Amino acid sequence: IASIGVGLAGVGPRALGMREEIGKRLSERFGCPVGVWNDAEAALAGALCQGGPGVLLIGGTGSSALGFDGRSRVTLMGGWGRSLRDAGSAYELFQRFAQLLLLAEEEGEAGFERGPRDALLAELGLEDPKGLIALFARGPEPKEIEICGRVLFEAAETGDDLALELLEESGEDLLELALRCEKALGLGGPVPLFLHGGLLERDGPVRRSLERGLASREGSLLTVQEPDLGAEAGAALLQCDALRATALRGLRLAFDRGVEAPG
Repeated sequence: IASIGVGLAGVGPRALGMREEIGKRLSERFGCPVGVWNDAEAALAGALCQGGPGVLLIGGTGSSALGFDGRSRVTLMGGWGRSLRDAGSAYELFQRFAQLLLLAEEEGEAGFERGPRDALLAELGLEDPKGLIALFARGPEPKEIEICGRVLFEAAETGDDLALELLEESGEDLLELALRCEKALGLGGPVPLFLHGGLLERDGPVRRSLERGLASREGSLLTVQEPDLGAEAGAALLQCDALRATALRGLRLAFDRGVEAPG
């Protein structure tokens, strides 16, 4: 192996020191240069493998928008984490649904959205919505967050109004992240928007809500596009550029410098 490029979740663009330490240890383990990037950076690099500007919008367990101006600057919107709010994320979706179920339980609305309510409780192994209090006190596991998302997607497909409303609101919140990122980049021409994460990579209420909202926004030059390559290829390409110049040189150098703070 001549060189390795790695894209890792949890190693955010603001955590350069952590990445350097991981890269050093992996390099010692495999006996070759190892470049470590955040999984969002790797995904954006794969999407922009031919160079140019773009915005990567992530709607998964967390949420963020990572943009590149095509020259030398990257900017990040969101990615604040659960405590401060990951707008439009699957975690927030679960949290909001749990709050509504608990309110209905306390107010005695026994028939409140029984379909998705009962499906969620059954899959989580809970007897009633009050069990969600302890679940959130310890922090939901990724699998539990995924279960809630799947339950709501399935309920929306059968016409459940609450599930549809919650998912569409997530799409609206995610769109705001992308628009803020576009504004921060200050570009005067079309900007490709790449959608990444479980809430956005499938055709459903979240993605449709986002695309409807984008179509109605005057002044926005974002256009939803499919990425050229995936995150795995993006990590490899970033590492290739670390060894020799490629079309991604400006993007990699921007990542090396770190994310520009908004404002």
